[in-house]
Amino acid sequence: QRAAYVAGTDSERFVVVDGKAEPGFEEIVKDTLVVSSDGGRVAYGALKEGKYIVRVNGKAMGGYDGVGVPSFSPEGKHITFTAGTGKQTIVFVDGSPVPGYTAIVCETVFRKDGVVEFLATEKGVLYRVTSRAFLSNP
Repeated sequence: QRAAYVAGTDSERFVVVDGKAEPGFEEIVKDTLVVSSDGGRVAYGALKEGKYIVRVNGKAMGGYDGVGVPSFSPEGKHITFTAGTGKQTIVFVDGSPVPGYTAIVCETVFRKDGVVEFLATEKGVLYRVTSRAFLSNP
């Protein structure tokens, strides 16, 4: 079991995990704090020096214009999230961008069977994308 929550002062916001405060940020992105189902990993979005990052177990990924809600795979081994860069929203799995999809219309999630799923649009067509192929080590 793990306990994680957002706290802050007038000048900074931070996440507390198991009673220990992580580094402070300008903002913790609302509703992005997630704990993997096995309790082994914690992730959230934060604003640092005008750019957004996703922080997973102390490791920061990014420098984005915005971030979505992270999602862990059922066993907690993999993570997916969306992030904005310029006018595009990109899907990331384990920190690497998923090529070919830049118009994402919802948060990415891991289904109970371990498949990554999201919705994307291209030229007015809505696609439901589901795959394990995005995983670096399924």
